[in-house]
Amino acid sequence: VNVAAGNYPENINLDRRLTLRGAQVGVDACGRVAGESTITGAGTLLNLVTGSAGSIINGFTFSGGVTQINSSSGPIDDLQILNNRFVDFTGSGVFLNNSGEDITVNQNLIDGTSQGGGGGIFHLDQDDFDGFHFTNNCVSDGATGFFVDGNRQVGSSASRSPLFSGNLFERNGAGINAGTMGIENAAFSGNIFQDNEFDGLQGGPSNSTISTNIFSGNGRYGLRLTGFGGAGDPDRGAQDNTVFNNCFLG
Repeated sequence: VNVAAGNYPENINLDRRLTLRGAQVGVDACGRVAGESTITGAGTLLNLVTGSAGSIINGFTFSGGVTQINSSSGPIDDLQILNNRFVDFTGSGVFLNNSGEDITVNQNLIDGTSQGGGGGIFHLDQDDFDGFHFTNNCVSDGATGFFVDGNRQVGSSASRSPLFSGNLFERNGAGINAGTMGIENAAFSGNIFQDNEFDGLQGGPSNSTISTNIFSGNGRYGLRLTGFGGAGDPDRGAQDNTVFNNCFLG
């Protein structure tokens, strides 16, 4: 479905596998401002339900509402969210609440300036998201840039391991909150965590590599490996990680 530039006030339920192509399909959303196919409205702008697995959402601006892309039933395997701008939401730009394997989120701008409360401006709930890739996104001005919590539910799929690479996290409360034990077998590489109020990357990843990142000007810690308490639980918190070739500044 090709969507021309313009404003579209609507609330969409997506219940089948579709490729949705906005006017800026294939164009990196970071720094983009003109010629947009803009979905706007109140509440949830695009709701993913059972049948939407494998859909591709590419080249839109989502403006206004509480949550701009939400999932309320699934699975949502092989979902791709590419080259979209998420602005002026009060809750989350994206909140994925149902299991999805091998999801790809690439070259999106997620601006939490209008967020009304806490939580991630990109949020994974406690369902399974093995093989999740979050790459080359610009995530700014939220309570938390990226948030996940659960029990090692973001891990390796049959075809790939989790990847967080090439992202810019700036001016959030925390850049990434990986939860008490939400992520395992992941690579965090080539990201920039700058000017976040508290921590750049915080939480309890397991068996992961943290390499070639820049941590600059964060208010508390650049990297905070922690289980947020819970010392009596041997499964909780950061363990068996490798940290190398990172730059810590300011």
